[in-house]
Amino acid sequence: MQLRIIIAIICLAVGLCSFGQSKISVGEFYYNEKDLTANRQGTMKRDQNGEVCALIRIQTIEKGFSFDVGSLGIVDVEEEHPAEIWVYVPFGVKRISIFHPKFGSLINYPIPVAIKKACTYVMELNIVEKKQEEQPAVTQQYVVFRLSPPNAVVELDNKTLTTIDGTAQDRKAFGKYGFRVTAPLYYPEVGKIEVNDPENKHVMEVKLRPAFANLTLKADSAAEIWVNGEKKSVGAWTGDLGYDTYLVETKKAGHRPTKQDVEVNEESAGDTFLLDTPSPIYGSLDISCTPADADIFIDNHKVGTTPLFIRNQLIGSHLLRISKKGYKDHKSMVEIREGKIDTVTVSLEKGEEVADTPTNNSRQSSSSGSYDVVEQMPLFPGGEAALLNYIYSHVRYPAIAMENGIQGTVMVAFVVNEDGSVSGVKTVKGVDSSLDKEAERVISTLPRFTPGKQNGKAVKVKYRLPVRFTLH
Repeated sequence: MQLRIIIAIICLAVGLCSFGQSKISVGEFYYNEKDLTANRQGTMKRDQNGEVCALIRIQTIEKGFSFDVGSLGIVDVEEEHPAEIWVYVPFGVKRISIFHPKFGSLINYPIPVAIKKACTYVMELNIVEKKQEEQPAVTQQYVVFRLSPPNAVVELDNKTLTTIDGTAQDRKAFGKYGFRVTAPLYYPEVGKIEVNDPENKHVMEVKLRPAFANLTLKADSAAEIWVNGEKKSVGAWTGDLGYDTYLVETKKAGHRPTKQDVEVNEESAGDTFLLDTPSPIYGSLDISCTPADADIFIDNHKVGTTPLFIRNQLIGSHLLRISKKGYKDHKSMVEIREGKIDTVTVSLEKGEEVADTPTNNSRQSSSSGSYDVVEQMPLFPGGEAALLNYIYSHVRYPAIAMENGIQGTVMVAFVVNEDGSVSGVKTVKGVDSSLDKEAERVISTLPRFTPGKQNGKAVKVKYRLPVRFTLH
């Protein structure tokens, strides 16, 4: 026991002696949280256990050092970096010894911070002459970039710096470095800087020149505006576009879309571009009814009484309602085709006459608590045309029905609830099981409606929609 104590005291004395006689000292040791070198592809290294190493960037202009961290072992040492030696170590090391054939050794320097995996640390290594205790010459300088716009990105010496609130910074060894500053919709700036001042930081004010214009695109009030395949708005859009030529389209249900090229340059700032108006596409509709003189409503707008030939009706799917006192209303969806005459022949069923007053203009099913007709019917976002567009854009024609040439119209019933959601989806007039299931699936995915209201209160309302499957 006494022998062990004596040996320990001798080792401690040797260590202290080596530390005291060394020309090597540590000026500062700290964790650089902004330096991602240890955790970046190309500069990352792993220890024998596969763990990502910590990196100690030892700042010195001298070469020829060797290092020891005890049983954990040094993973790698790189001396080719300007004014730095990169020492990769496993995480958890607590001491480091430094040796040099000329400057002596620094034994078991206690590392003042916890060494974590994939983190970068900086050790300022000083070499002190024996007969004088002068501070080593500073051979590094901070470089600070103040940026406009604040989201600009800086590459300094092919390294991307982190930008926070319009500022990016790095500490560099003396020398000349190239930089590049970029930002979306701005011209890049490229240049060189020289780092040579040990007393002051090098501040670069970089203000990029804009490469965009703020402009307005104006179309028909109900037309959608699309720019390079992206929907921007309806009727008008104001925003920033980079200098380029864009494909601008206007689209409107039942109309032929327009396309035009819009060139954006430095002179376009503040301009308003008037876009071409989509041209209507018409078909015809021949409506007859028994009994005659029934009111005709298309998309809830009265257009006349039966019999009626409508010459210019916008193409697409429309809600047709035929109504006459003493008879039950007829409701159906009609598809108007370009240049075609579609014929609708209806025989109304006798039923209770519906009063015109709003308080009586509703019919409720006592079994389900839902209404057939209410003062304010449910409204799909964008209207009936948008509802039909949604359905036909989301239908996936069943492969088995397509292979067997099966087509037709499936009538689906459902309920629009008080919160606008859809429930109770079922087929009331089917064609084929595969088509019926697909129609029910699509109706079940409908977004929320604006709910129907009776006496100012949201209520459940029954709804029926046709889903047409056609093979071309």
